[in-house]
Amino acid sequence: MNGSEIAIGDHIERAKSLEPNAVCFKRDRLLEAVILEDIVKDLYRMTPQIMSVQNNVWAGCWIFLQNADLGLVVDYAKKIGAQVGVSHTRLYAMLSALTAPSGHLVSIPFHQVNDFLDHNPVTLFASFGFNNEIIEKLILFGFRTIRHVTRLKLKHLSAQFGTEGTRLFYFLHPDKESPVPNYTWDVLESAYEFETPVSESIDILPVMSHLFSDLTNRLHDRMAMRLEIRLFCPPDTIPKGYSRILKKPTRDPETLNRIGEIFLAKLLNSKMNITSIWLILGGLVLKNPKQQNLFFKRPGLESLLKIMHERFPGQLMRATLTGVDSTFPDDEMHLVPTDADHPI
Repeated sequence: MNGSEIAIGDHIERAKSLEPNAVCFKRDRLLEAVILEDIVKDLYRMTPQIMSVQNNVWAGCWIFLQNADLGLVVDYAKKIGAQVGVSHTRLYAMLSALTAPSGHLVSIPFHQVNDFLDHNPVTLFASFGFNNEIIEKLILFGFRTIRHVTRLKLKHLSAQFGTEGTRLFYFLHPDKESPVPNYTWDVLESAYEFETPVSESIDILPVMSHLFSDLTNRLHDRMAMRLEIRLFCPPDTIPKGYSRILKKPTRDPETLNRIGEIFLAKLLNSKMNITSIWLILGGLVLKNPKQQNLFFKRPGLESLLKIMHERFPGQLMRATLTGVDSTFPDDEMHLVPTDADHPI
């Protein structure tokens, strides 16, 4: 949404009217998470020090790397259209990434930070989840650049913007950062080493079927949405691999085996001498995820009456018609105790 009037929360019809040529897709958070895992898998070859942070706004997510070859990072950014920022803190690295063109890198050395903050507007705060109201008020008060806002104290921002102002202050003045930790994978792996090197699918398929059975037994109540096959072929030190995100999650060994056969056919050639095979299942999700209620739901009448019985045992009464003509309206009915098991 860079350079567009479309705002987070806008109705799809408004978005289409503002950007007639835009193509709209229904958001799939599960697919996003699996794609992120696939990206991290590629970055892991550059450095194990990876930390991903999803922020639920248009920028998608941030991936922090440490001790990675910048040349390789930029090459990969060009491949996937990512924006890359480099600086001495994560905050300035994120801000510099926002100003980078797609597939390019912007670096902010320590001595150029103030100049950078002086030349970039507070509208960048929208990419970190700050609402338009706080941004518009900052501009109205004359705080047009990020540098202007960094000079404000906590009491000023809190008094003017409440909890959002407090969040903005600590966002701009974070605590001392710890090193980026090594990434922890949530995947299942199964491998087999052949007694003698093989090169034909007839030797590999039975082994692969056994490995898939092992993996699906270890899935328990989960399903996989990403499959990767690696073949180790000496003297090559890097395995030959093939990885894809599946159309939908599965835990069926036969389905995985059929997909694995397709992957294997793409990898195999007669000159290969395969010493071992490695299968990896990623994008692991619960088999039957249940949507939780986001809002309070009023209890039904029967549930409410049972709660009342528990709190006031024997005191809940029900009006019952007497069935006879009465002189006074009050005599047309009488009160009887309700049954706790059948209150209605």
